[in-house]
Amino acid sequence: MTSIQRLSGKRRFLSVITFTVPLIALFLAGCATMPAQFTGQADNSTVSLDELTSAISSYRVVFLGEGHSSMADHMLQLEIIKRLEESGASPAVAMEIFPAEAQTVLDAWINGTITDFKELNGICIGNLGLSCSPYKDLLIYMRMKKIPVAGINAPERLVRAVLRKGPSAISRGARESMDYTPCSDDPAYAKAIGLDAKRDKRLCDAERLRDMAMARNIARYLMEGDGRILVVVAGAAHATREAVPRFLQDYISVSLVVLLPESFGGFAKHTLDIHSADYTWQ
Repeated sequence: MTSIQRLSGKRRFLSVITFTVPLIALFLAGCATMPAQFTGQADNSTVSLDELTSAISSYRVVFLGEGHSSMADHMLQLEIIKRLEESGASPAVAMEIFPAEAQTVLDAWINGTITDFKELNGICIGNLGLSCSPYKDLLIYMRMKKIPVAGINAPERLVRAVLRKGPSAISRGARESMDYTPCSDDPAYAKAIGLDAKRDKRLCDAERLRDMAMARNIARYLMEGDGRILVVVAGAAHATREAVPRFLQDYISVSLVVLLPESFGGFAKHTLDIHSADYTWQ
């Protein structure tokens, strides 16, 4: 297997951008069907979507992991956000696909100043090399309902720099503000997101930077926000408990719940359990 093929596989759940993968790969899921049943990892119980929505509505932060190319995962994300909105929970949504520095454009989309989806799509492609199209229905719904959306990703130029040069590319101030440490100091993190801390050292360091930056941006949003439930839409490798959720808890004490597709377990080469997520779906 070539390095391009390995990274293409990682891209399904990770935000790998340094190699170009045909965008058509996003749309090869066929006729997607939204999952109807979920597994509670605490007791291996089976719960319905109604039961799931009720259970997660009491948390401050809800992590909704995804395979970037899975339309079923995107359908589920939209449905859960709709149900939270209709229940009166007043959600806000934080999205990995957008960098924090794009917030002005996202605000303009929600308030209707920007109506051309191509402007958002340009940001997505410039950020992660992925089209916004799988998120289009969600973004239109959020604009219709005036649901706040926050970009949380790190500047891609910095992630690229770490991928090329390693952690030395991060300024001392940025390292200190995030308490950044390399993957070699935390092998459990590398394993949790499906990487090898030695073989994938630079990639792991870059994704760790991304996860710490997203956690810091989420924490800032929570501290400055209005108390809404925050739904985090991100690749499963970032949403798994040992990644952004754990880093978030280092920055701020907050109740959170993690939902992941079981397909991520195959990618990460381990069975998902309560240490990975609270609820999973097939």
